[in-house]
Amino acid sequence: MKLRKIAEGGTAEVFSLPDGKVVKLYHPEYPPDEAEREASKAELAYRQGLPTPEVIEVLQIEGRQGIVFADCSGPTMGDWLQERPGEIESMAKLLAALHAEVHKCSVDGFPTTVQRVQDKIECAESLDDELKLSLQNSLAAMSGGGSMCHGDFHPGNVLLSRNGPMIVDWVDGTVGPPVADVARTVLLVHFSPDSQNANGAEAHREMKKRFLRAYQTQYLKLRTFAGEDFQRWMCIMAGARLSENVVDSSTGNSLLALAKNAGYSGMAVYV
Repeated sequence: MKLRKIAEGGTAEVFSLPDGKVVKLYHPEYPPDEAEREASKAELAYRQGLPTPEVIEVLQIEGRQGIVFADCSGPTMGDWLQERPGEIESMAKLLAALHAEVHKCSVDGFPTTVQRVQDKIECAESLDDELKLSLQNSLAAMSGGGSMCHGDFHPGNVLLSRNGPMIVDWVDGTVGPPVADVARTVLLVHFSPDSQNANGAEAHREMKKRFLRAYQTQYLKLRTFAGEDFQRWMCIMAGARLSENVVDSSTGNSLLALAKNAGYSGMAVYV
């Protein structure tokens, strides 16, 4: 079967199929049940009526596990904004609206946010035992919550398809408090890579600030949460993020400062 690669991430590669469908093939090092687990979460999200591609089947191709989805081809919101920076506010508001729709759903069958975050904190090698214990105590004091959470919600995981925006990549889906999911999104966007060009880097940082301001403002028009809870979750999520080995040393130092509740002067929080 001839496959044409259309996207690649840390988890998998995505290929188009001749009949308009797409297949997500996991990298070989992932656990053998990863596709089954994501497909189960994606199916639950689809049945809730969320704008996410329908799961067609789980399969193996040349020894790699994969999921076939209904046609959802289109640029990511992130790629779209690279070409159309004038649409930052409107795309940020769309991201907020989609996120709020996810959080309206309640679901059985997802792991809890608290357990997933606890596991990440435990695995974060740059956190010493004292800081791990502090973060875990903070986590234990937070409300568990009962909303569907995406766990990796950012412009790269929203496709602007011909059928409308589509939410993809449910690998990190959990059930928990929406405020935790929003904190995770703010971290992911704020610490996303800047342009390698010096002038471009400064412009990109300003774009991210504008995006986050519009995203948070719009989300809080749709759903509310306590600012104190948000700040606590920011620290907790910063510690959990350090387990993912996808940050450079400068970003790692900033996340570590935030995890220590020392704050991070480069981050504006609009709540």
